Amino acid sequence: MDADALAVGSAGGGGSAAGERLLRAFARRLPAEPDAALARLRRERVPVAVVAALAGDVPGALAASAVWRSAAEADRQRAERLRRAAAIVEVALAGIGGLAIAADTLGWSWSSDLDVFATAGALGTASAALRDAGGIELDALTGLLAPGRRRPTAPARHFALLRAGAVLAPVELSTVLWDRGEPAAPAIERGLPGDGGLPHLLGRDATRRRVAKLAATRRPTLRGAVELSALIDRGEALETAAMSASALRRHAPVERALGPPGPLSAAAERTRPRVNGAWAGARTQALRREAAARARPRQVRIGFCGIDGAGKSTQAARLVENLERSGVGARASWTRLGNRASGPVEALARTAQRLLPTGTHSFQATREAAGRRAPAGDPQGPPQPPGIALPLTRRGPVGWSWALAVTLDYLVRSRRAQRRASGSVLVLDRAVSDALVELQDDYGIALRLGLQRRLLARFAPRPHTTFYLRLPGSVAKARKDDVFTAAELEVQIRRYDALLETQPGVVVLEAQRPRDELAEAVLRAVCGWGSGRPVAGP
Repeated sequence: MDADALAVGSAGGGGSAAGERLLRAFARRLPAEPDAALARLRRERVPVAVVAALAGDVPGALAASAVWRSAAEADRQRAERLRRAAAIVEVALAGIGGLAIAADTLGWSWSSDLDVFATAGALGTASAALRDAGGIELDALTGLLAPGRRRPTAPARHFALLRAGAVLAPVELSTVLWDRGEPAAPAIERGLPGDGGLPHLLGRDATRRRVAKLAATRRPTLRGAVELSALIDRGEALETAAMSASALRRHAPVERALGPPGPLSAAAERTRPRVNGAWAGARTQALRREAAARARPRQVRIGFCGIDGAGKSTQAARLVENLERSGVGARASWTRLGNRASGPVEALARTAQRLLPTGTHSFQATREAAGRRAPAGDPQGPPQPPGIALPLTRRGPVGWSWALAVTLDYLVRSRRAQRRASGSVLVLDRAVSDALVELQDDYGIALRLGLQRRLLARFAPRPHTTFYLRLPGSVAKARKDDVFTAAELEVQIRRYDALLETQPGVVVLEAQRPRDELAEAVLRAVCGWGSGRPVAGP
């Protein structure tokens, strides 16, 4: 079994036999289909890597699947990032009084963030030290997504620790032991000296904190049962406190469902039913937040724009990954005007290609010639007939109608993606600025497209911040030898420059900068520490 799977404390050692028994019984019952198995693990809050280490108990077809192995490796990498982050945080905060760190009961494989506790007087100093160590404060961004969660007197601050343009782990700096719980100051004073420079919470304080969190969970999980089993195995007398009794009685059925009753069930039987105030308070607060989110859903939209080859998809993917590693919900959307259209539009295009004569609907050769002749004027100005034959789909009533069809299709697909990302950060791989440039580039040679442009400006999702990745055409051509010529790319760059010059919320980034440097600049801007801070809007 993985050495870190059931480690008790920060340095490992002392695995729980009862917890391992629960995990093995659970592993034997996993479905062989990877997606179903992973969904069950997420529901039970159990890391894939921990179960994957039980090779003899996992169904053979599941253990052999590439999806399963990839998920297990991702978990192992996350645990390693947490170890690295913990070492960095301890060094950064060493020498600051009034701080203590808490390790997960089960080890880094089970952790999702780093918990550092501070007295009220040390909170500001510790926050500054984390920022100096590469931490990015997340509360401004999460406050936009959930206004009721961020208060001036909030007892906790949240950071993302960054290295080489990538988030290692989220860090929570809190003045209370648990949400709506006791002040952390007395527990900090009782903390034990640690090897890394920061005191660690004393065993009983760490136990009370974990039990309180388990008592307040929405529903019992296998992870909670395994953690309580590990605490019992360590010799903690959990049944003596009201919160412990609630946690034990809620999680004992999980143990019984996986096999014969064990130490968890025995400990639960020694308790008497108690009113679970921690659970009631957590559920009341959760209901208030859910009601507020439903009444006024929030979303932060971040867009990337620029010519093909500028790195939009790369930076959009990096931003989504960094936000997810930080514990902030994020979703990417790639929508291109006239590309990967919806079913009805694709069917209409295939029908037109069969009915129209060969050569009357292909536009590539014409667009290249037009791009070489196009002037550097206003990209939304009057049409510029190139003096060459245009296909039917780019001129006259047929061309204008087709431009309207792809514009409406773009709006439907982009608005659908916007609805799906409610309450999170929507990262637009291609922003509305790209759609406006593409509309002019593909259809605006001999057509007046005022209606189509107005529709895009009015109804397309508007990013609160747009990152314009500016790249010379020759460099883009070398990066991505696509259908565009270097001359055509230079024309597109002039169109982007003219279009974005007066638009609000645009951050211009030189796309030739190193990718890690760009990713860090983007994340800092999105989180509110740099230029282009997002502002909530319609």
